[in-house]
Amino acid sequence: AVFDDEAVNTICIATRHDSHAELVCRALSVGKHVFVEKPLAMNADELERIRHALQVSADRGTNTHLMVGFNRRFSPLVVKMKELLDSVHAPKVFVYTVNAGSVDHEHWVNDLNVGGGRILGEACHFVDLIRFLAASPIESAELQKMGDSGVANDDVSISLKLANGSIGTINYLTNGHKSFAKERLEVFTHGRVLQMDNFRKLQGWGWKEFRSQRLWRQDKGQNACSEAFISRVSSGGQPLIPVDELFEVSEVSIRLADAVNPQSCEK
Repeated sequence: AVFDDEAVNTICIATRHDSHAELVCRALSVGKHVFVEKPLAMNADELERIRHALQVSADRGTNTHLMVGFNRRFSPLVVKMKELLDSVHAPKVFVYTVNAGSVDHEHWVNDLNVGGGRILGEACHFVDLIRFLAASPIESAELQKMGDSGVANDDVSISLKLANGSIGTINYLTNGHKSFAKERLEVFTHGRVLQMDNFRKLQGWGWKEFRSQRLWRQDKGQNACSEAFISRVSSGGQPLIPVDELFEVSEVSIRLADAVNPQSCEK
């Protein structure tokens, strides 16, 4: 009904991962703006179909917005990190530790045909955030997974190399303890350090005018992300996240997921 309703100009896709690409293409084909939860697509073929649908929409002169729910970019602490890092014209080193916790083997996210696995379904968040803060394309991405631990192959270390000389490591771990904070990001650059702890506290060392910032409660940017997208649809203008970056992060994430489960991207 929402695809056919002329009063609806925007569709939010929050279904299971295997339906994202089809619904994105369908929404674009009828001229709707699209907000889709990550991942954008499950494999390279789906990503290419979305790219084609966007091009067809552009050729028709339809100014449709495509947005993926990479909400961490909009967290207040990340906004501050971005402001500080953009003032330093030097390569950065990013160390991202994710205490992801375990998920039942039978959960749909672990079904490679439905969820695509957790690297595709969640680790894409962290690839995107490093891409955003580094302000540079990703040149290469490699993944090392822990040996057989009796759990799913989700304990991995991801290495990113960016075009501006920056590097990033994402340690995505399911074998920790739930009482430990879920996410910590550290950035080293030009004699300065930033440490963001679980989207509640940001500390700086070596910054002339910044020491720390604390929030009363954790804020991963979900509300700000949604509000910014709605505002952009209403007012027009360029996409909140450049489309090229959406595709770049998706392509990298698909390759990383394939390195964990080679059969995941064969469709």
